[in-house]
Amino acid sequence: MIFIQRVKGTRTDMERIAHGATRGEKNGRQRWRMPVMLFLLTLLCLPGSSIAAGLRAGTMAPEFELADLDGNSHDLAELRKDSHVLLLFWSVNCHFCHKLIPEFKQLYDRYHGRGVELVAVNVGYESLHDVQHYAKDNELPYLILNDDERKEEIIEAYGLIGTPTFVLVAPDGRIRSVSYQIPALPAPRALPTPPPAPPGDDAAEAPDAGEGEE
Repeated sequence: MIFIQRVKGTRTDMERIAHGATRGEKNGRQRWRMPVMLFLLTLLCLPGSSIAAGLRAGTMAPEFELADLDGNSHDLAELRKDSHVLLLFWSVNCHFCHKLIPEFKQLYDRYHGRGVELVAVNVGYESLHDVQHYAKDNELPYLILNDDERKEEIIEAYGLIGTPTFVLVAPDGRIRSVSYQIPALPAPRALPTPPPAPPGDDAAEAPDAGEGEE
């Protein structure tokens, strides 16, 4: 998990801890290293819902309206209208997110149009061009939302601590789960069966038995 930098250009307290010391403690880095490593490992082993600030299963997911990489607007209410939505909060610089791309693609192939839509919401402080370039290079097929003006708002609304964070939202808008791993998902819906061809179509297309005879 990569901890989110909440204020652009500054370090968070968590980042200072992860680096082994805060300002004025430069000489104590060796002393801090082992406790810090144990602390971070403990965080990663905890259930996601226990350390995601504010959000819990059963509560309503904060609504939002964000643009995709082509500038088209999407709102959560519309996205979850006919299916669950698995929100993936990620960033270009998240190594764990990058490592999971093959699994994201498999999930998309299995569930797209079948009850769960994967929606990747970029919350990193990278430019739209960087996100577009990354999506193209990695051939990402799923919907990616990116709004530079609202990233801080999304981070606060969802109480995000790090990436990747997964929030599964039901069609009624309630949160089903919050985690730092791909969660258990509902069974994919069966693909709709195409309607049978109207009777008589084959006969109508068949050539007349006497056609072509002189």
